[in-house]
Amino acid sequence: MPGIAGVNVAQLKKRVKRFNKKYVDQWDTWVKTAPEARSAQLKWTLGKWQACRPNRLRNAKYIEQLLHEARSHVRALRAFDIARPASFTAKSRNAILALWPIFEKLSYSSPKKPGERLPPRGGRAGVVGISKAAMLVTDGRLGPAFDSKVRKQLGVRTIRNADEWLCAIEKASRDVACFVEKRKVTLQNASGRTALHSGRIYDMALGPG
Repeated sequence: MPGIAGVNVAQLKKRVKRFNKKYVDQWDTWVKTAPEARSAQLKWTLGKWQACRPNRLRNAKYIEQLLHEARSHVRALRAFDIARPASFTAKSRNAILALWPIFEKLSYSSPKKPGERLPPRGGRAGVVGISKAAMLVTDGRLGPAFDSKVRKQLGVRTIRNADEWLCAIEKASRDVACFVEKRKVTLQNASGRTALHSGRIYDMALGPG
């Protein structure tokens, strides 16, 4: 069954519980990372998550510059909650849209050799890398990460630009809101993960086991 709107509390909890432990551990390491070490940790985590493959991730110094560019937009999402449709204000929508061109620059490709195929997206990050980075830098407020499994569950075939990404996030939000309304419980209480933001919990419910 796609998404979580049709599952009960026990089924949601089981989904979250079976989420791959190595990703749980890597997330825990991320949220404990000191601000001055976040650029290096972001590179490490995205590398472990194969977020931009087959393109190459930028170095930590470059990523630090991207985090500086993203700072005001991340700040604008401090109160964002994917479980609350009211979170989609003009301010939050603009912040989400602004993150796309910033995190597109997370990766690059080496110069093409004769006979080699052109790199995907000209070396730039796609929705997988962008959405994973956004989920990380917002500490789980903005989720899910739109890998192929999540997109399939939500019936989203491709996400090629910022507008399509925002539409996919809104679709995910409707799914979450439907679950919350039907079950009369928050994602935090339903999953038992009270310390996590809704976007991260939703990502775990749809992500790899």
